[in-house]
Amino acid sequence: MSGLRTFSAIFLAFNLVGCGKSFKNDADLASGNVKVQIIAPGSIVENATSSLPYSFADVELLSIFDLVSISGQYARFHIKASRNENNVIGPKPRGQFLRNKEGVFIPKNFLTLQATTLYFHSQNMMLLERSLKLDSKRTAPLKIVLETPVLNTKQNENNAFYDGDLDAIIFLKYSEGNLPLSLNGGVFAHEYFHSIFERIVLKTLKTNELFKIPTPINKITMTKTLADVTKINLSSKASELRTRMVSGPITLSQENVKWYYALLLKGFNEGLADYWGWNYVNDVSFISHSLPQTRTSRKLDLSSQKLDSLQLLSEAEMLSIIYQVTDSTSEKLELINAFSYLLGSRIALFFKSYSETIQHERSLSTEETHKLVNQTILDFIHSLATTLPQVTLAADHTQLTSPYTLMYQFFSATELKTANECQFMKNFFETDSQKKNSLSCIADQNKIFKLTPTGAQ
Repeated sequence: MSGLRTFSAIFLAFNLVGCGKSFKNDADLASGNVKVQIIAPGSIVENATSSLPYSFADVELLSIFDLVSISGQYARFHIKASRNENNVIGPKPRGQFLRNKEGVFIPKNFLTLQATTLYFHSQNMMLLERSLKLDSKRTAPLKIVLETPVLNTKQNENNAFYDGDLDAIIFLKYSEGNLPLSLNGGVFAHEYFHSIFERIVLKTLKTNELFKIPTPINKITMTKTLADVTKINLSSKASELRTRMVSGPITLSQENVKWYYALLLKGFNEGLADYWGWNYVNDVSFISHSLPQTRTSRKLDLSSQKLDSLQLLSEAEMLSIIYQVTDSTSEKLELINAFSYLLGSRIALFFKSYSETIQHERSLSTEETHKLVNQTILDFIHSLATTLPQVTLAADHTQLTSPYTLMYQFFSATELKTANECQFMKNFFETDSQKKNSLSCIADQNKIFKLTPTGAQ
């Protein structure tokens, strides 16, 4: 686990911390703002003393109603849960704590540690969301499901996902022996972002038939399928499609168009969520601490993505993915879900690189940069919520909305402060064959740059 001790060793130390000190159990009376000890990313806590990515930290849980059930203004938990239509049914956890002489509550078991850690991340995400301009901010506590073997999925362990119907984040049993997903702050931020994307984008698409895939597109993907997809070589099929595109438009069936947009939509949802996770913990490989097999496929750098430059999937690559799959709806869904992470990682890498560029060019602090780009992300998904519901059935590939098109529509209207920022955008968008050598950076009288088609006034 890349620089981390095995979790069992960490948790053993966690339970032994404070040995020789006097402890009390006053959890039944604790409410309001409560200090607890958790294992947290060193990048998001002030008192982390370890050089490890995750270490012991004393943090404050805000607006706790009842510490025993770890419920409060920001989160409420269910265990051994089931669904009743769109509602979660399941008992609350019963947390067990010891309080040390400094007044810090120490979890006595793993369930308590999970819930306190997740409450801390929930409050951070909700406070972040409230600091930004967003029409539909979350006001109710976030629903989180723990220790539930099956909820609308074939997989029963080693995954976490956001369920839009339940409006809940669900953590399945973890058995990998590394950092549990429920303690991985980047993973939690990733799943939390899905709840924002659901409210802003997915709910606006429910009336558009092109986005009504038979099985929900936000279902989780089997780990084996993700591994199998990395072995599929798309280049041969993509090259064949590029040759055909030169000769004329490629006719598409209605089903292929629907699967194309399922891939597009889930790719943006996963990619922006990966950016949100990186942004929270400042870790390019945050998922790999829990799922080591993602160390290369989801790591946010060019070499891991086997790229020489920032780029998205072209239309030919997108279509080559659609044509890989069988006639089986269930198999097709699994593959589309798995391939969406390929597109998503490139989207996340673009926004990470954009964040680093403007921080350098504008001499901003990390906090200032994160707030600026987080707002940019929200503005971008608002643009998706405006554009995607208007998508109509394409008769051929020239009528499809590409990933590049969605990005260009937004960023071509974005004010860029320096020539280097604009050059960054130009280099990125010209990796699209449709825009190669066709863009210019134009500054107005206030020295604000915009990306403009070459020759345009």
